[in-house]
Amino acid sequence: LGQISSDLAFHSELLQAFAELRDVHTSYRLPPPYSKTIAFLPFFLQIYFDRKHHRRFLVTNVLPGFTHPSFQAGVEVTQWNGMPVRRAVDLLAEHIPGGNPAAKFLRGMMRMTVRSLASTLPPDEEVVFIRYLAREGSAEEHIIQLPWFAGSGMGTDLRESISNSVCEPLKDFAIVRKVLWCPDEWKQEQTLYAQRTRSAQRTPYAQQSPYAQQTPSKQVAPLTSALPDVFQFQHSGGAPDQLHGAIEPSLLARADKRFGYVKIKTFEGDADSIFDEFKRILQLMQSAAPDGLILDVRSNAGGDINAAERLLQLLTPAAITPAQFHFANTPAMQDVIARLQELDSDRLGHLKLLEQINEVAPYFRQWFSDTLETVASGSLTTSGRPLTDPETANDTGQVYYGPVALVIDAASYSATDTFAAGFQDHRIGEIIGVDDNTGGGGASRWSHTQELVERLKGVVNVQPPLQPLPAGVSMAFALQRSARVGPNAGDPVEDIGVKCSIPYRITKADLLDFGWDLIPFACRVLAKKSTYRLEVIQHTRKGRAIQVSMKSSHIDCLVCFIDGHPELTARARGRQSLRIPLPESGRSAARELRINGYALHAPRGSRRKELTLVASAKLKVPRR
Repeated sequence: LGQISSDLAFHSELLQAFAELRDVHTSYRLPPPYSKTIAFLPFFLQIYFDRKHHRRFLVTNVLPGFTHPSFQAGVEVTQWNGMPVRRAVDLLAEHIPGGNPAAKFLRGMMRMTVRSLASTLPPDEEVVFIRYLAREGSAEEHIIQLPWFAGSGMGTDLRESISNSVCEPLKDFAIVRKVLWCPDEWKQEQTLYAQRTRSAQRTPYAQQSPYAQQTPSKQVAPLTSALPDVFQFQHSGGAPDQLHGAIEPSLLARADKRFGYVKIKTFEGDADSIFDEFKRILQLMQSAAPDGLILDVRSNAGGDINAAERLLQLLTPAAITPAQFHFANTPAMQDVIARLQELDSDRLGHLKLLEQINEVAPYFRQWFSDTLETVASGSLTTSGRPLTDPETANDTGQVYYGPVALVIDAASYSATDTFAAGFQDHRIGEIIGVDDNTGGGGASRWSHTQELVERLKGVVNVQPPLQPLPAGVSMAFALQRSARVGPNAGDPVEDIGVKCSIPYRITKADLLDFGWDLIPFACRVLAKKSTYRLEVIQHTRKGRAIQVSMKSSHIDCLVCFIDGHPELTARARGRQSLRIPLPESGRSAARELRINGYALHAPRGSRRKELTLVASAKLKVPRR
């Protein structure tokens, strides 16, 4: 017992030190038996706002098998261990890393009833005393005493990649929430994940990831994602789904308009499979929900930055500029980059290190020329470089042409911060915030032992030398900070997050009936936006030109490009055929056809209309 007490005191000091850094990416995770172990109460607590905009604390789920005459889903908690519940949340949040007040408060709320012992200490109390109102509008309060429970085997396994950006505690929480309160959803995801894993073992390409082999679309039910652990979706013409968190189709119908809803639960997984499945869903939505799309990334803990940024192109005619990432310009980082630059330029002289050079150098090569310049300028960071290849971020182009609204909360973190920033920076649509901003995790994250130590060992001499951590302890660091692009160029995401453009306060009906008020609110926002259509029905190569049959709506002008060069301008006429001449030089090598649609709009505050890019289609030039 004395040893356990000493260990807990040691871990407590480290957890508090890391919490004071306010960065969830810079984290400390405890060793066994704490890792993959959770402490939990037999209910889940969430907040909503009443008509007077006061916070209320609602029990939204109780564990299967837990029965009580009055304490059940729908009761309002007023006090926690003798203090107002709001004060209890604030006290807990003081010991939790978070870059902004909304993120700290929300993560404090989450830990009221579920605590991953990998990243927090066990509760001090064995039981909690809860005062609650059993019926809405009643002044009669009840008190219940509930013990803490413990479970194991529900921890986080992270993909190791420089483009990985995930909040471990939030991912832990998402897993636990499914296991405890959404077991049917969890079982479905695990079953399909196992099927993909077995399929992956049959093909060498897919052996890299169980996500790489997805279920063929012809075997997927119309409103069931091939990646149910990543996507959940619905549209106004869909059938009701009994799965936890499913949106009622009638909420997406408004007069003569048809809307769609897509929940993106995570960006973890194989980036290509996530992209292909999102594209498939958007193609379905373009037909079934052309008047607007709600993207919901609430409680998305992040994942692969490449996966997140590559999806943006499917929603906009604009070219995507990926976020810029910077290393801290410290002497240690200067030494690392200078050493790798030396090794990379003289590979024959370091044949013994060749395998490791090939492994490590690509992660730093973009910044080889930056350190001397930033040292001379006194900059605190190196120059910004994208982690997502700009060509990959624009290799497909727009697929969905209706207006899009993004729903965020303060638990939208890491790669989800990057996705939300790109969504806003490219003016794709409105951001509806149930909190004022996202979590503020604008960084790429490396683990200490698995990535920093293993990749740099023997290649660079850092003082003091990096050593593996003992006894199963792990740490992770925000190695690079991201900066925004477009109208917010240079602004950081770290700590600040992405601010919403339209605030929304969650209602009791939203919590108990899966967006009962939120979804119609978002549909009303989308209904005010213009809709466009640009559909290429067929394109064939005829002699020295490409013959295109197409449809368009609410578009005034079309400009056709071959490999980036404008070749034809035409008035949009609804359904029409175009003959697009191939350039004389390089005709046989022409590869890409892009058709841009422009509409006449008057900028705010002006009566003069200007042509604005509103839709785009990208196609391959047919071969002879």
